[in-house]
Amino acid sequence: MSNKAESKLYKTLAEASDASAQNLLGMMYQNGKGVPQDDAEAIKWYIKAAEQGHADAQNNLGMMYQNGKSVPQDDAEAIKWYIKAAEQDHDDAQNNLGMMYQNGKGVPQDDAEAIKWYIKAAEQGHDDAQNNLCLMYQNGKGIPEDDAEAVKWYLKAAEKGYANAQNNLGMMYQNGKGVPQDYAEAINWYLKAAQQGHIDAQNNLGMMYQNGKRVPQDYAEAIKWYLQAAQQGHADAQFNLGMMYQNGKGVLKDDAESIKWYLQAAQEGHADAQNNLGLMYQAEAIRWYLKAAEQGHTEAKFNLGLMNDVPQDKAETISKDLEEDKDVPLDRTEVISNVAQQGIADAQLNTGLILEKDKDIPQGDAATISKDLEEGKDVPQDETEAIRKSAEQGIADAQNNLGMMYQNGKGVPQDDTEAIKWYLKATEQGNDDAKNNLNTMYQNGRGVLQDDAETVKWCRKAAEKGIAAAQFNMGLIYEEGRGIPKDDSNATKWYFKAAEQGHAKAQYYLGLMYSRGLQDYAEAARWFLKSAEQGIADAQFNIGLILEEGRGVKRDSASAAVWYGEAAEQGHEEAQSRLDKMKDKEQ
Repeated sequence: MSNKAESKLYKTLAEASDASAQNLLGMMYQNGKGVPQDDAEAIKWYIKAAEQGHADAQNNLGMMYQNGKSVPQDDAEAIKWYIKAAEQDHDDAQNNLGMMYQNGKGVPQDDAEAIKWYIKAAEQGHDDAQNNLCLMYQNGKGIPEDDAEAVKWYLKAAEKGYANAQNNLGMMYQNGKGVPQDYAEAINWYLKAAQQGHIDAQNNLGMMYQNGKRVPQDYAEAIKWYLQAAQQGHADAQFNLGMMYQNGKGVLKDDAESIKWYLQAAQEGHADAQNNLGLMYQAEAIRWYLKAAEQGHTEAKFNLGLMNDVPQDKAETISKDLEEDKDVPLDRTEVISNVAQQGIADAQLNTGLILEKDKDIPQGDAATISKDLEEGKDVPQDETEAIRKSAEQGIADAQNNLGMMYQNGKGVPQDDTEAIKWYLKATEQGNDDAKNNLNTMYQNGRGVLQDDAETVKWCRKAAEKGIAAAQFNMGLIYEEGRGIPKDDSNATKWYFKAAEQGHAKAQYYLGLMYSRGLQDYAEAARWFLKSAEQGIADAQFNIGLILEEGRGVKRDSASAAVWYGEAAEQGHEEAQSRLDKMKDKEQ
């Protein structure tokens, strides 16, 4: 039977109050199988089934509330439904309830209560619960620390193919915790997890091959596993890969590639990577000082001595001299470096100073410049040139700022195509502001042919990074069906994310979704009020309307008149008309 035929059958049964069919129909709406994807419709059917005591539906409804799917995120409401399902021995709900207690979500944090629910689910063979229970035993949370008991539960989950448990079991064997130390068994479990794409296991397996722990030492095999984890953003693997390239282990020695991986790990806060990166830049600084010193440059000779622990008084003198130099970026010194390579001693000295001191080009504070551009302020010529140089040298904030300058004609001739060029460069480095700016350009057809598909692509990238303006735009895109199928449920989701961050227009549009589609006037009033307080005239009119008519809130004509007045002052004609009618009634 096709998904579409199934959905018709379930709908017929669901309308006849069959709880199982109601739950299944909810799942089909949630997953878009046989029917258009619609979280709001899914919730409607989950509620009907859950209220009849259907445990699967109760758990599904709990997850919708926990994740804020077409309803405001509400941990307490999630807990309510998880408990109903868990008390019917629903293992997913028991595990979910355990996690809520462990993390203090919707209930006071309580490890003992978490353990209680994990055990109930684990005894039914629930993989996640077994792994969670292991971690509690291993760390002595809510229960006496017991490595042997942890191994017992890890093994149950690992034998069923659960990657987290396989990796954790490998670590227990590697470290001899709860079992005799056994590197071969550790490798066995790491390999099972790594082959499923588990990044911790991939990194652990790489280290076993690098160090030759019960396997022949094999740098190439270590590189293979480090690379798989590093490409997924694993900081330890990125650091390990940087070490392999720096030392030429399993690959040709390549400082540039080493720096690339150290930099990625350093940006994740990896202290060893940050330290190694500093040492590599310091070595580069010494190289340039040495070139200048070999040509007899006195200051370069002194700086070279400074990097080898010269007396404190001389160090202070040099530090003072460096503070008076012009700022230049740490690792973007293309112009000076090119001159230095031609043998000019002063340039070689300056390249060394740049790399050692880690100073930035005098482009001003990136955030301040962005704010000035957003407010329509011009950029001084000296800062314009500095920003351009930084942008050309690959600094993402500068590339975004230069794009804004071209977009608005500030400090440079207005040029949308050039703006697009720089936004793209910054976006390729993951700059979230640039992603949103690029989205706006695509959406309005500036500098490019209007392209809804490109709009969706860049808008989604920025929205998923938490940029409120992009989240609002994603809401509009889904509501209007531009470049993707129209989907009010997803529109509501994105409006909600932006509204929670205080985006005034998103709050207004979310209010509309609640008043028109979901017909929840109390919730609509809440969001209209937030938006109205930020000065959105349409929101002021709508909160006035709700208060005047008493929809979902207590009727309050006096407050309604105040909000109509606020909107009318901004030229809102409907608000003015309503206000006039209220005054006529009073006469």
